Amino acid sequence: MKRSIRLLRIEDAARELRVSPEAVWGFISEGKLTAASIDGRCVLSELQLLFFKNNHKALLAREMACRAVAC
Repeated sequence: MKRSIRLLRIEDAARELRVSPEAVWGFISEGKLTAASIDGRCVLSELQLLFFKNNHKALLAREMACRAVAC
């Protein structure tokens, strides 16, 4: 059985996490998310994003709340 890894752009990752693309860049800068460059585009693996989502629920909740009131 062949498996493939789905890669997401920053914008897609932001939509999936319900945060801004800038927040995703911040998570990458802080070392909380790891991105790769493929053909000059920054991408994240879907599996890594799921892991991040499950392990940083409080952080994501704060980001969503801040986004809602435009901090």
